[in-house]
This record gives sequence, structure tokens and C-alpha cells, in this order.
Amino acid sequence: MTCRLFCAAKIRALVCIGAALIFLAACDAAQQPPLGVADVIVREPLPGSGNTAAYMTLVNNSDIAIEITSVSSPQFAHVEMHETLVSENIARMRPISRLQVPRRSKVIFEPGGKHIMMMQPLGSPSTVTLNFHAGAEILLTVTTTLEAR
Repeated sequence: MTCRLFCAAKIRALVCIGAALIFLAACDAAQQPPLGVADVIVREPLPGSGNTAAYMTLVNNSDIAIEITSVSSPQFAHVEMHETLVSENIARMRPISRLQVPRRSKVIFEPGGKHIMMMQPLGSPSTVTLNFHAGAEILLTVTTTLEAR
């Protein structure tokens, strides 16, 4: 009889621990937005130029691919996703009209690769807000200060 009580208590404890782990996993998943961002850097424009670039890591926390359809900023007249390509030792930038962030993965925007090009500042911004649009359901807004060169 003592063994049965002990075994029943063990089983109840294991069920409680399992339920707690499932609850914690659900809480963690609920707190993460489908699209996140990390390591944002926006440099001040070079003297005489109003254009600048933003670098960051976009993180897809969801189980489906997310397609970024546009990027905008209230501080700049034109904002585009770009990619630097090198051909015959010549680097050229080309616009990216849509960018897919695969499920449960990241896309890195970095110097010499993908980046956000911001052109024609509206005033003298000290902060920049970037709005990443992914269909009608997802809007990721990032606000950061300009980094000195």
C-alpha cells in the first residue's frame, strides 16, 4: 500500500512538472512577436549627403516564412531594401523589392550585403523609425538613434 501511494505521488509530481513545462513553453511562444529585430545600427549621413544606411538582424519567430514587402520611415522621403553585389571587382547596389525571412530563421543586414537605404531626409533626424511591412498582418516598427561615424 505504501508503494502505491509513493508511486501515485511520483506520477502526480511528474504530471505537474510536465504541465508546468508546457505552460512555460506556451508563455515563451506567446511573448515572441512573429517578426523581431536585433542589433540595429543606423549611421549618421556623411557630410554633404543626406543618405544613410541601416543594418540589423531580422528574426522570424513563426512557423511560416514572412515576406517583407516594403520598408518606410517618416524621417526619409525614400527608403528601400538594397543588396550589394560584386561583379568583376565592382560593387553595385540593387534594390530588393521583396525579402523572404524563412520560418524560424534570420536575415542579416550588414555592410557589403543587404541593407536598408534611406534617402532624402526630411529635416535633421536624430532618431529613425523604420516600419517593416509584411502583408496586412505584420508591421514591425523599430526606433533607434543615429550612430556617429
